[in-house]
Amino acid sequence: MQCLAIVNENSPKINKLKTAADLGNADFEQWLKEECQFLQELRDEPEVKILECAYVHVLEMRQKAE
Repeated sequence: MQCLAIVNENSPKINKLKTAADLGNADFEQWLKEECQFLQELRDEPEVKILECAYVHVLEMRQKAE
């Protein structure tokens, strides 16, 4: 019920902003697709990034040992 109240309360404001910014529902759908793709790509970190982090960690450990 709370979510419906939020939607009902904010819908007029959102519609006003959409009109002012010349945005349509397709814009929001596209942004949602782009965000979903971005998050899926983050899910699997590239191996090179993992190796870079491990290398830095080993360098820090070496520096502390010296």
